[in-house]
Amino acid sequence: MPTSERPDHDTMQATAGAVACLLAVAAVALGCGGSESGVGLGAFPSKYSQALCAQNFRCCSAADIGGNTMMDCTDTNTSTLEFFASTIADSQSRGRVKYDADLMQMCVDAIAAMSCEDWALGFSITRQPAVCDAAVAPKVAPGGACRDDIDCTTHTCEGADLSADVEGTCAGTSSLGKACTGSADCSIGFYCDVSTSLCAAEKGAGEPCELELECATSCNSTTHQCSCYAGCAVAGADTSPGLAVLLAGVALLSLGRRARRHRFGKRLA
Repeated sequence: MPTSERPDHDTMQATAGAVACLLAVAAVALGCGGSESGVGLGAFPSKYSQALCAQNFRCCSAADIGGNTMMDCTDTNTSTLEFFASTIADSQSRGRVKYDADLMQMCVDAIAAMSCEDWALGFSITRQPAVCDAAVAPKVAPGGACRDDIDCTTHTCEGADLSADVEGTCAGTSSLGKACTGSADCSIGFYCDVSTSLCAAEKGAGEPCELELECATSCNSTTHQCSCYAGCAVAGADTSPGLAVLLAGVALLSLGRRARRHRFGKRLA
């Protein structure tokens, strides 16, 4: 190239700087690791899982931990939360959910700061610091269209069937006391009580249980109590058909039914 046509040093530096800036902006937009001040959607699964699992191994008893390792816990929770993150991204693209990276950083910090006394009460998506709820904020009022519970301010989306691309409607209230045939009929924080066929509030750590689905965390089949251990299923956990379905991989969040409950605070191993 003739000298007169060769870019000068200042021009080349300016061009390189502009390209670097554009790449940085794109990375943040895609959630490839979060902004400097927060936890981006792409980093959310691993960051949340690390905080959750660290608390499990700091606070829970050997009986509740069972045969799980830290890697078991982080891997299974991260995998499931990646599925949940894709649900958040879809809902956000439809204007139905707002994900806040700065609040998610505060959420992760708040989880890490929880005392073992509080953790022992049972941690789950419905039993987490309030800032975590604010970090993934629903925007659809009762009566509005929804595809998942996370869309709704009442956390209850009824009638959605994503396999048929059918949207549901945000219910006016939670599903407490609602007739059900399975826990898919109940909203976040509730399960279908087989003895009454009604939706009941999930139980906290230390409460009696027979089935995994009864607990906000998990059911220890040795003690028959809801466990302190959040996320991965404990060793020797109940092996009922319902749980077998839930343990069949990350598909636990859809289960072949409608776009389903992000009960990622339990039964993930």
